[in-house]
Amino acid sequence: LYHRQAFTALEQSQATPAELAFHAGVAGLSQPAFSYAVAAGDEALALHAFSTTTKFYEQALNLADRVEISSDQQCHLCIHYGRALELSGRYQDALDHYVEVSARAKQAGNKALELVTLVAQGTIRATANEYSNFALAETLGQQSLALAQALDDKASEAKIQWNLLNVYRMQSRNKEALIAGEQSLALARELDLREQMAYAANDLLYVYMALGDIPRILISMETATTLWRELGNQPMLTDGLINLACTQAFLGSYDTALKIAGEALQIGQSLENKWAQSFSLSANALVYRQMMTAELGLIAMTEAIQLAQAAGFTAGQVIVKSFQAQLLLYLGAVDEAWILAQEACE
Repeated sequence: LYHRQAFTALEQSQATPAELAFHAGVAGLSQPAFSYAVAAGDEALALHAFSTTTKFYEQALNLADRVEISSDQQCHLCIHYGRALELSGRYQDALDHYVEVSARAKQAGNKALELVTLVAQGTIRATANEYSNFALAETLGQQSLALAQALDDKASEAKIQWNLLNVYRMQSRNKEALIAGEQSLALARELDLREQMAYAANDLLYVYMALGDIPRILISMETATTLWRELGNQPMLTDGLINLACTQAFLGSYDTALKIAGEALQIGQSLENKWAQSFSLSANALVYRQMMTAELGLIAMTEAIQLAQAAGFTAGQVIVKSFQAQLLLYLGAVDEAWILAQEACE
């Protein structure tokens, strides 16, 4: 009775969703408990408080079978919960969640929910983490693309093309990557999906790098970082800043590169995001490799590798180990360089 009364009073006074979700849950008010738990999870996700996010979304998931819930709400909860798991580094938990929901959705004939889970699985499989699997990502991409087109879901199609962009570019299939990436960007612009525009622009730059198209690299990075700042997405702003730092390093603007990488590292540290910290330090490592500055280079590289291992950032380990091998070779440490080069190849 106390919690029911507290919920009524707090709702009238416009208390926070977190407070309302708690009291509604204890009072056994399933429908409002569900709604406010989702709202509280959304608020926590926007603040990058991922452990809090998952707590509230799990409360909502536990109530989902007892309340009226639309297909859109199911999709929202499924994807945002899974994304919070991913951003916490819990990729296996996220995959298990997507696979389980996908199977239930297919059995229930909920094609919209099935589609978002297939796309989400494809994103994990297509991006740099320990669960990357480009062959599986391509299969998921083609499967989900056919479903998205059947449902005339252009927003999902934009994300699927972005997944395929990453699949193709990671396999040096640059012509296919360029087509997929530019289709993703065009669809996102048509629908004014600013976050998807940012993701497509962010990753198209890798294709432009492979093609040696410097003007389009700089335009793509400017587009991405501007959008990330506008959206307040600190983790992806970090990613964009690091790409910009690496480009400046390749262009020989070492001081500018280190300054930009320093901003990215500060953001990564503030978020306690090991992946972002490792990626930031890899930009420093690139600068020091280019400059052949041994002491600072080896310090940055060692820390970047340790953080990449802790974050399950496989690509980061490979890249920085290759930098480290090159620097050691320059210093004459041939045996150590050879060992690191072999580790990078594995």
